[in-house]
Amino acid sequence: MDELIASVELQKALFTLLTGDIPVYEIVPAKANFPYFTIKNMSRVNDNTKTEKRTEHGIYIHTWSKGNSSLESKKMNNFVQNKLATDFKVTGFDVAFVEMEMEAMQEEQKSEETIFHGTIEFRITLNKK
Repeated sequence: MDELIASVELQKALFTLLTGDIPVYEIVPAKANFPYFTIKNMSRVNDNTKTEKRTEHGIYIHTWSKGNSSLESKKMNNFVQNKLATDFKVTGFDVAFVEMEMEAMQEEQKSEETIFHGTIEFRITLNKK
C-alpha cells in the first residue's frame, strides 16, 4: 500500500506548514497552554475525471488564544491564511484552492481572561501527479 493517500498527505502538509512556535493539535491535551491551532473536520469527496485522479477536501483550522485582547488570535488567523496562500504544498499532488475564508471569531469569557477562538474554512482540490 505505497500509493499516496490524499487525505493523509494533506494532513501531514498542514501540520508541517503550521508547526513552529505555536503548537498544532488534532486532539488537544488536557493541560495544553494557549495559544494553539487545531485541525478538524477534514472531509473528502472524489472528483475524478477521465484524465485526472483528484479529490476535493474541506478543512477547518481553529485558532485558540487567551488574554485581554483578540490581537493574538487575529495574527494567528492571518498567519494561517498567508501560509496557505503562499507556501502550501502536498507531497505527490498539485494543489488548487477552491475557496478560503475566515468563518468566525468567537470570544468565551473564562475567569479573568477571555478565550478567543477563530475558525478558518477552506476547500482545496488535490490532483494526483
